[in-house]
Amino acid sequence: MANGLQDGNVHARSRRLAGCGFIVGGIVYSSWLLGLVLPTGLSQHGAYTSELEAAGVPWGWLIRLCDVLAGVLLCLAALAAFAGVGGGLARAGSANRSWWDRWGGVRLAYAAVAVIGACTAAAGTLVLDCASSTRACKQLESTTPQTWHDLAHHDLSTISGVAFAVALVACTIAAIWRPAFGVPSRWVGVLVVLAAATSIPAGTLAMPAGWRGLPQRANEAVESALFILLGLALLRTPRVLISEPILSDGAASAST
Repeated sequence: MANGLQDGNVHARSRRLAGCGFIVGGIVYSSWLLGLVLPTGLSQHGAYTSELEAAGVPWGWLIRLCDVLAGVLLCLAALAAFAGVGGGLARAGSANRSWWDRWGGVRLAYAAVAVIGACTAAAGTLVLDCASSTRACKQLESTTPQTWHDLAHHDLSTISGVAFAVALVACTIAAIWRPAFGVPSRWVGVLVVLAAATSIPAGTLAMPAGWRGLPQRANEAVESALFILLGLALLRTPRVLISEPILSDGAASAST
């Protein structure tokens, strides 16, 4: 019995740490907000947020540092939550439902966020050649080949965007079919609608060239909101996502 209580305390701490990691990571992920107050020299409505990290942009080092920190926090939190769900499945071996029927959507969501975190942290270490919305960058791109780190940064951003779409779908599945997931399905629905409306294709079609940075900023705000919701779900749902140990029949009868 004592071992069961001790394991329960360990898993409760893991749940709280993972939840806090999601929340803090989601907040730091919005480091583009610093561009509103820092003298970066870039347009807040015409430049993409990634341009804040480009070479030669004032305070770019701070934005890159925030990306690395946010990515590490999100990746570690997602991996901890993913492992916690797996532990809960192992202890709940008597359940008749299949692995996917019980937790597939939840684990897929955490795996997708782990990919987002890893890509974000890695991209934060890869400096873009220049801020693509500036005239100087256009001249540089016409005369200088794209560097490997600039190309890798864009590739990681693409992978992260795909992982975000997967996370949204997985969270939608989990919220609808698994209310114990802890994230209200109506909030996930709102995020899905906002993510679709602010996606890069939608923003490109709806906004003139000088205003395409706005929908991207809104899209990243939606991403941050999803991470924070995942963290709140872990903090508010004590026995579901990272399960407490399940006592055997013998231990249960002994305790009574």
